Amino acid sequence: MAEVKEGSGVLFLNRRKDQPRQPDFRGNIFLCGMYFDLAAWKNYDKTGEAYFSLNARPARVPRPIGEKELPKPAEPPLYQPPAANPSSADTIEITDDDIPF
Repeated sequence: MAEVKEGSGVLFLNRRKDQPRQPDFRGNIFLCGMYFDLAAWKNYDKTGEAYFSLNARPARVPRPIGEKELPKPAEPPLYQPPAANPSSADTIEITDDDIPF
C-alpha cells in the first residue's frame, strides 16, 4: 500500500463537467490527519492572467478513489490539541533558579 505524506494531494481534470459552475479540476489532499476533497476553477483576472480558485471540504469518502483501505499517514498531524484535563504528569513546575536572568 502506498504511504500518504502529510500535505500532499492530487488534482485531476474534471472530464464529467457539463455545467459552467462545476469545477474544472477535482482531487483530494491529506492535511492534519484528514482527507479533504478539492475543487478548482481556472479563472482570469482583468489583465488576462490565469489563476485558480479553490474549495476544500472534509472528504465524503474516507479514502482516495481506487484504494481498498485507508493508507497510513507518513507522519503525525501537524497540530495536536491539548488534553482537556491535563494530569500533574503533564505540567512542568518552573522555579526562579530555572530563569537565566
